[in-house]
Amino acid sequence: MKIGILTLPFNHNYGGYLQAYALMTVLKRMGHEVWLINRKPDGLHCSMIRYLKARIKMLITREFIVYNTKSREKLYKKQGKNILPFLDKYLMPKTEEIKSSNDFRKIKKHNFEALIVGSDQVWRAKYVPGIADFYFAFAEQWQVKRIAYAASFGTDEMEYTEEDIERCGALFKKFNAASVREKSAISLITDKYHWSAQTPVEVVLDPTMLLTKQDYEKCCISNNNTTINNTLFCYILDDVEGKAEVLAQVARELNCEPKLFTLGSTLPSIEDWLKSIMTAKYVITDSFHGTVFSALFNRPFISIGNPERGLARMIDLLEIIDLRQHLVTDFSFDIAIRLLSENTYDWNSVNSKIDILRNESLNFLMKNL
Repeated sequence: MKIGILTLPFNHNYGGYLQAYALMTVLKRMGHEVWLINRKPDGLHCSMIRYLKARIKMLITREFIVYNTKSREKLYKKQGKNILPFLDKYLMPKTEEIKSSNDFRKIKKHNFEALIVGSDQVWRAKYVPGIADFYFAFAEQWQVKRIAYAASFGTDEMEYTEEDIERCGALFKKFNAASVREKSAISLITDKYHWSAQTPVEVVLDPTMLLTKQDYEKCCISNNNTTINNTLFCYILDDVEGKAEVLAQVARELNCEPKLFTLGSTLPSIEDWLKSIMTAKYVITDSFHGTVFSALFNRPFISIGNPERGLARMIDLLEIIDLRQHLVTDFSFDIAIRLLSENTYDWNSVNSKIDILRNESLNFLMKNL
């Protein structure tokens, strides 16, 4: 079957790249012809956000800043110098670039037999350019199978306008099968948005967990040396400066070398990012996919939750694999030392639960394609 996958526009988010890679990989293993629908970030939307931030910075610092779509693309390529080869190798084939809702007409010629939306926060309106497109508004008249795999709202709060609720709800009814990443999404769909589906909505794993640690070792790690080293890998996206001193104190107390991921002018490769988690003695992260890979690679970790970015995805993941106690919203030195130094991990049990959920999630894809 020829399948087109629609996910969030890429913006050098490691989890975003890897969930697309994993979903494409498992579908190809099932024998399907899989294409990435190449949705780019909305130029005007992104440029205006950066422009406003630049204007604020200019007013404060008196420093003149120019930002436009061309400079954004240049920065994207510069930052992603080490990342983009992964996309060219693994996230292929892909369609023409889709830069607006109107551009989706370009892909009709591919004659897809099925469209899959997912995963990641593809149904979170404030993260998505043209939310109705992620319910296949552009394919409303196409004769094609429509499937949602591990789609996420990112939060358990209502964020859609009344217009969005009505439009997306009508499109949702056309889905042949729907699955979500968090159980809280089912309550949003049924209780708050009052949408109905052709078949019951299922909860499935994030695509990254459809692959095993061994899959990532074979496909994504450039060399076979995955020996655990004496590092505390810190992958922090929110307010890293406010946590830096605590992280350094934790590393000293645990007699580890701190390895702090920072957003620099050139980002580490996806392979290096994965290996940093896989070989760390401990991990501290506030990233959903940083948490996913810590669990998948059986590394002792702390997951720092941010209520403003949504806790539902973190809570649901960690509850189903019995690691809920490692999610904190109040991060401190004492909490970090207690959670990392206590040997509370039953990795055999965690791995067994992931295996069961992986098989159920793969079965959702197999039975609906």
